[in-house]
Amino acid sequence: MERSATEWLEVLRQSSSLLETFQHSLALQEPTVRRLARHGWTLPMWMTPAEAEHVVRTVRARRFDAWFVAAYSGSGSSARAALNWDLLHRERLRPWRATVRDILRAYDLALYRVVVPSALAVLDGVLAETAGRLHTKTDPKQLAAQQRRSATTELQILAWVSIDEFVRTVWGSHNFGSKPPARLNRNWVHHGRLQPKGSKADALRLLHALETVAAARAPTSQPRNPAA
Repeated sequence: MERSATEWLEVLRQSSSLLETFQHSLALQEPTVRRLARHGWTLPMWMTPAEAEHVVRTVRARRFDAWFVAAYSGSGSSARAALNWDLLHRERLRPWRATVRDILRAYDLALYRVVVPSALAVLDGVLAETAGRLHTKTDPKQLAAQQRRSATTELQILAWVSIDEFVRTVWGSHNFGSKPPARLNRNWVHHGRLQPKGSKADALRLLHALETVAAARAPTSQPRNPAA
């Protein structure tokens, strides 16, 4: 039976209301994920946006690194188990699986200066592959911004907002003739201008970002993470 004009108007009103609720929710949560990303952490895939907001409200920004390192530490850490599983099973990371396995082994051995440049290279490639630009010259900052604009679901949008902010920080332009950047900078590391600090936090933040990128556009056939 066809809907009447009144019924169609009601459908449109409800749709408009849902859209407004969706946009309001995003407006509230975007500042949270942007603040996390500016301090080096993309949206955790094991954490709801509301939980991320709680961390931002209760943990001082200068303590974010220590908070995340603690969350992923310890033999019984479910967050670390989920991270390892995701990095080794996400379809998006299949072309780099052998490299990722070696990176995780280096991380377990506390070889963080090995992890950082290797994880940066993989992240660069995954961002290009996500945009279908693996075999062309790309700018990761532009790729992340494009993916943010094309995201549709709330979680995808928030994930790409955090990835976009993170990439703009890590791939940010920083003149080689100036003082070394205070934060991790891809160009200074890969062009040999600065030795990685070798910090566990820098190594972990890149593994964390890899998981967020791989999960942000996971295919429907993605196997279920038993650690989740």
